[in-house]
Amino acid sequence: MNSLSKNIVSSQLSNCDAYTEKPEYGEFLFNGFIKLFDSYPLLADVHREFGSDQKLRILCYQLPEYPSLIEAFQTTASHQPAFLERSLFSSWLCFLMAGRLNLSVAVIKELFIAGLIQDIAANGADHLVAISPIFSSDAGSLNDRQQNHHHAVMTSRFLESVPRLPEGVKVLVRSHHEQFDGSGSPDGKVEQQLSLPQQVLIVANEAMILCNRDSVTPYNLSAILPIVKLNASVYFRPVFNALISVITSTHSSSNLPQSQSVVTSDVLDKQNQLMLRWPHLLKATAEVSLLNDNSTVITLTQIARRAWMLVTTAGILSDDISVWLSQLDSKEGGEDGTEVLLELDILLELDILLDELNTMILSYQQHLEGLTQDLSVEMSESKRASLVDLCYSIGEQLETFDLDEFTILNMCD
Repeated sequence: MNSLSKNIVSSQLSNCDAYTEKPEYGEFLFNGFIKLFDSYPLLADVHREFGSDQKLRILCYQLPEYPSLIEAFQTTASHQPAFLERSLFSSWLCFLMAGRLNLSVAVIKELFIAGLIQDIAANGADHLVAISPIFSSDAGSLNDRQQNHHHAVMTSRFLESVPRLPEGVKVLVRSHHEQFDGSGSPDGKVEQQLSLPQQVLIVANEAMILCNRDSVTPYNLSAILPIVKLNASVYFRPVFNALISVITSTHSSSNLPQSQSVVTSDVLDKQNQLMLRWPHLLKATAEVSLLNDNSTVITLTQIARRAWMLVTTAGILSDDISVWLSQLDSKEGGEDGTEVLLELDILLELDILLDELNTMILSYQQHLEGLTQDLSVEMSESKRASLVDLCYSIGEQLETFDLDEFTILNMCD
C-alpha cells in the first residue's frame, strides 16, 4: 500500500477551510474518479489492490484550498471532454506510484495536483483568459506558439499566482514534458537532473499516452506491460519498476489485446517487414541530423532515439528472434502444441513491441513527409529528393504485381 498516513492527512484535512466551505468541488473530483473506475474495470481492480477510496477522497477535498486552480480545472473540463478522463488517470497513477515508492504525504499531494492541472492549457488557453491574463494572447513570449510544449511554462507561470500552492507543484508542471535523454522541453534536462517526483509524473504521462493508442484498449495497463518493462531496463528504473509492480498485480494474458488470435507466422511476417524498413529510417536520421534544428527535426530525432532503444535493447529485429519465431511456427499444429502454448506470453509481448516499433516508424514517416514538403526548411534539392525517396521506403513494403515478369513467365511456359 502507499505511504499516506491517515493521521497526518486527517490533521491536514481538519485545517482545510475549503473542505467545509466548498465540499462540492471535492465531490466533483472524487465522483470523476469513481466514474473512471466504473468505465474501466481493470483500473478498478488495480485501485482495490493499491489504492484507497478514503485517501483519494481526502486528496480531492484538499484541492479547493486553491479556488483559481479548481476553476481553471473545471473550465478546461467543460471545454475539452477528453481532458477530464486523462488528467484523472495521470493524477491517480501518480498517487499509486508515489505510494509504491514511499514518497512523503506532501510530495504525494503535489503529484496529485500536478497530474490534474498540468495540461489545462495544452490544447489552447483562450478558455482560461478570464481566470488569468497570463493565458492571454497579449502575454508576450508566453504565447510563443512555435515553442514546443510552451503550455508547461505558461501554466507554471500561472501557478505562481496561486496563493499557498506548494512550490513543488510548479516545478512538476514545468517539467512534465522533459525526457530522460535531454530531448524534452522546456529546459532539456536529463535523467540525473530530474527528481524522483518529476520522474513519476513523466512516467504517468507516458503510460497515459500508451494506454490511449488506437491499437490498445483504452487504459488496459496489462497491454502496455512489455513496453513498460523495456523502458525500465533503460531509464527511470525505480519509477518504471513501481509501475510494473502495480500492473502485474492484476496482469494476465487474457488482458492482452488479441490474446486468442496471434499467429506466429503473422508475427514473423511483421518482423520481416520492419527489418526491411528499419535501415531506411536510420539513413534518413543521418540525413536529417545535418539540417538546422526546427520543431520537426527535433521530433524526428526524438522518435529515432526511442526506436533505436527499442530495437537495440529488446533485440526485436535480431536474427535470434527470427530463428525462434521460425522454430515456433514449425511447432504449431504439431506434437509440440503444449509447448507453444507455454510460449504464448512471450509471443504476445513480442507482437506488442513490434507494433510499437511500427507505430514509431509510421510517425517518423509522417513527420519526415511534412519536413520534405516544408519549403521554408533550407536544404538542397538533391537532399530533398533523397529524403522523399527515403520517406517512401520507410513506409510499409507492399508486394507488387510485375506485369512484365508475369508475361515473360507465361511465355516461357
